[in-house]
Order: sequence, then structure tokens, then C-alpha cells
Amino acid sequence: MHLGSSGSPHTGTAGSTGQARQAALRACSIAVLEPLERRLFLDSAYANIAGTWHAKETVTYTLRTNGKPETGKESGSDDVTIYQKGNKVWYKRHWSVMGSSGTVTRSGTIKGNHVTLTGPFVIVAQGVKVATNTCTLQGNLVGDTLRLTGSGHASGTADGNSFTCDGKAIGVLKRGPLFTWSMPERYGIRSKLSGLIELRNSYDYVNPRGYTLNLDASASSRNVPSKNVLWTVRGNGLRKPRTARGKRVSINDLPQGTYAVTVRITMKDGVKTSSPTKVWLRDILIVAIGDSYSSGEGNPERAKGFFSSALWANGVTDAMARENAEAHRSTACASSLAALQIEKADPHSSVTFVLLSQSGATVDSGVLGPKGGSESSSYTLSGQIDELRRIVGQRKIDILTVSVGGNDIGFADRVADLVKGPLLQSQEQELADIQAKLTPALADLPRRYANLARALGTFRVGRTIVTEYPDPTRDDSGEFAEFAGDYWWPLKIDRTEAEFAYRNALLPLNSAVAKAASDYGWRLATDIADDFTFHGYAAADHWFVTNTEACALQGGGILGISSGSLHPNAMGHHAIAGIVVEIMRAELAKVPAPSSS
Repeated sequence: MHLGSSGSPHTGTAGSTGQARQAALRACSIAVLEPLERRLFLDSAYANIAGTWHAKETVTYTLRTNGKPETGKESGSDDVTIYQKGNKVWYKRHWSVMGSSGTVTRSGTIKGNHVTLTGPFVIVAQGVKVATNTCTLQGNLVGDTLRLTGSGHASGTADGNSFTCDGKAIGVLKRGPLFTWSMPERYGIRSKLSGLIELRNSYDYVNPRGYTLNLDASASSRNVPSKNVLWTVRGNGLRKPRTARGKRVSINDLPQGTYAVTVRITMKDGVKTSSPTKVWLRDILIVAIGDSYSSGEGNPERAKGFFSSALWANGVTDAMARENAEAHRSTACASSLAALQIEKADPHSSVTFVLLSQSGATVDSGVLGPKGGSESSSYTLSGQIDELRRIVGQRKIDILTVSVGGNDIGFADRVADLVKGPLLQSQEQELADIQAKLTPALADLPRRYANLARALGTFRVGRTIVTEYPDPTRDDSGEFAEFAGDYWWPLKIDRTEAEFAYRNALLPLNSAVAKAASDYGWRLATDIADDFTFHGYAAADHWFVTNTEACALQGGGILGISSGSLHPNAMGHHAIAGIVVEIMRAELAKVPAPSSS
């Protein structure tokens, strides 16, 4: 710490990803523009998203229409222009690949934290050379319109669709499936009273009696009475087939697994019967454990008011809500955002999400054992492992995210030491004293991670994802910078101290996290520190909650220091979620559908 700017600025590289990656990440972090879907997730704090976003890299895109994806890659420049007027939103996505260019347009309405986009959509491809201008659209499209100019190709199934190219119908226009199916969403449901996402950390939520299968044949039975539509569901150990009548029906209390579904529609000109369609009823259990970086500290569901405290995650019951408040849990955290993206991406599956992370948790106190609450020291939070066992029971966890280790080395305390600075001593002695505290704590991390791995080994887990810690020490240019000047003005961390914090605390901490991931077969979410390179605490476009912001959002603590400071803000959590969700998708895609019996 020093009263003014001192120390020499860092002149090394600003991270391995570069400015282009940062621009692309920012373009996708406020609104999830990739994949392009009917619903884009938005954080309510950033509802105003009008503007043009530009990414110069290869972009993999997915258009979803009625749940069916059409995927591809676009190389080169990629501009997305978003227009907004009040709660109305629309965008145009311009692309250029292999000599062709085109535009995708969508429109919708902001309601709560989501933009619901409606079709039909139009893809316009322009070009003259057949070899470099082949446009392909595949999948099941019901009630949408595709127009192509130039040479093109369309294949798949069509029911009530229009495929034209230069005014001529093209493609394989065969009859579409007689029905579509989906599962109701389980995570992301908002309370009718508070409007907040419900965080149901309970055994009954994780282990329901069964799941619901929604079936829809309305597109194929427009002029048919509902009684003439008969559904049959077989397989997955059902003693006898489940049947129902109606154009749209819901079959409840089904266990997870694969079923064979048929629909029989009696029409004036005869009977249409679908072939048995394989349906995989899949609910994905995602659990997050760890410390304040994964609990959502610094990002309450609602900011404090003049006469009211900050509001944390809606726990459904008073007891759950109290626990969430004491743990400072928020559905704005990265693991929650990733779970929401998985939930929204596929109508053929659902997500069950459990958030047990606690602000201030260490491996020993908070994860493996109990700890005091964040609001009241007399409140005891159960150890997360014990609570996880009570909630999950014997069920397999599909994805487990872990963020822990920062409090174990006292990272926040060491930052406070740096802010306070040397008292009647040189800066060299100050840093030596801090190093003396860091060294034994870092040396003890392997023992703590080994104990954590043993505890996690008692659960059935598909994949454990461990996240590294982001870097708060840099400015907009990626250089080490003075920061934390809003702790005890005019005291602050200078550039020399910022570089010390990075090299002697953050780097060894993340190395220990990576070593544990390698030792115990966990998947490491890398690039988090690099992606924060240009968004440190002192950056104008910072991805950390400053102390000033934290005091306004959730209040200050002792001497005006808020526990919410120095944690990822909404943008930071979106950035981390973007990395984590790609790992989740890759791991979930490896799981084959069970056989129907």
C-alpha cells in the first residue's frame, strides 16, 4: 500500500488470449448470442443491450427452431447488431463465410430476465459461385419459412414449411414427424411472490417422484377432435403402457430413462400412426460447492434499501432463505448461469440445480465441516459435504463444480494487508511479512485438496469441474495497476504490491488448483484468469465488485469494508459461466442414452 502511485509498471504480456478473444467474450457475455436460440439469457442489471458487437474469430453457431439445432461455423468477422426499444428487442446477425454472406433476424420481448424470440426467421445467402455458396439447413422445421437466393440446398423434414430458392421450391419436402416432445424446466422457475428464481436445496426437489413428458401433435391434427389423438408410451420398465388422448398431453411421474412413444391420429381420410419414437427423459443434476467466488458473494438478488437488507437467493421456505442469506448465495453466480444455459438450450431435458457454496468457506471449515454465518456468527452453516449427502441421497451427480482454496490461503486478508501497507517499516519488509503468512498456507493446500477428494469419492459423480481464480490486479491495458483505493482512502495497493499479489498469491493458488485437478481426475476450467486480464479491479470495464459498489449493493462491514468487494460482478460471473458451460456441454454429450426395456 502507498498513498500515491509508486513502483514501476509491469511491462510483460497481457495474457495469452489477446484483445480479440476479449472482444468476443464480451459480445457473448451480456446476452448469450452463441448459441442463437429462441430465448437469450440476460442479466437484469444489463437489460439495455442495444448496440453493435464485433468478434473477429471463427464462430460456431447453432440456430434452434422448435428444439432442433442447425449448426455450422463462420470464419472471419462476425457482427451482431442489437436493437432495443423499451422491452422490445430485435437483432440482426451478419455473417460471411467462403465467399457468401447473409443475415439472420429475430425479434422478441424482454420479460423478467429473458428475451423470448419469435419466428419466422429468414436466412438470406448472397453469392454467385455454386462451389463457394452452398447453404444447408437441416432439421425439423414446423411452421417456419426459409428463403434462399443464389444456389442452396435444404434437407430434412417439413410440415407446413416453405422452401424456396430463386422462386423455385428446393430440398426434400417430406412429411414431418407427427409430434414433438419436451420436458418442463425444473431450474429457473421464478417465485410468484418475489419474482426471484427459486433455489430448492432439498431432498424432495432432487429426488422427485417422477418427471413429466410433454407431447404435442397439434401441428399434425389441426382439424381433428382431441379425442381422436391417442398416445402410447412404452418401455423403461413400465409394467403396462401409459396412454392418453389429446393433441397436447402430459404424462406425469415417469422415471428417467428411454421410452418408445407412438401417436395414432384418426382423420376423415384414414388413420395416421407414427413409428415408435425414442424419447430419452433426462434430468441433469448440477451441484455447486465451494467458497464466496462460487456462492455469488457481492451479487445479491436485490440490493439493500434504505431500510432493508440485501436479498439473497429465494429458498422457498423461511429456513432455506435464512441459510442462503447466511451463506450469501445468489442465482447470479457462474454455476447458476451455466445451469440456466443448459436448461434453456434443450427442451428434451431438464436441469436440477443445487447451490451449497458458502461465503468464507475453506476446505476444512465450510466444505468438510461447519462454519458460522455471514450475517450472524451465532448461526451455524452445516458442512457442505454433509448437506450434500442429505440432499442428494443415493442419486448420481451429473456435474459437480468446485471453487475452493482462496480462503484457505487467506487471499482476502493478504489483500487487506497490502492495502494497509507497511507501518514504520519498508515495503520490502511488508512484502516479506505477507509472504511469511502465504508460504505455510500454500504448502498446506495439497493436504486440504486430498481430504476434499476423499470426501467427494463417497458420491457418484459424472464429472467434477474445478475453477481457477480470476486476476484482479490489472487495468484495461492488462498492466499491473493501483487498486483497492476505495477501501481506506487514501490508502491503496500500488503496482509493486499488485504484481506481488499476482505472482506470490494468485499464481501459486491457481497452480495448486491445477495440480489437484490433475491428481484427482477433476476437469480444470482454465482461461478464467486470462479472460479477466483486461477487466481487473482498476479497469474501467472491471469484472470485479469494487468496495464502493459492494457497500451500495449489500452494505459495508467493519470499518466500511464490504465482504462483497473483490468478487466477480455480473459480467465476471457471465464470463466464468461461458467457460464452465462449454465444459458441461462436452461432458454431458459423452453420456449415451440408456436402452429402452
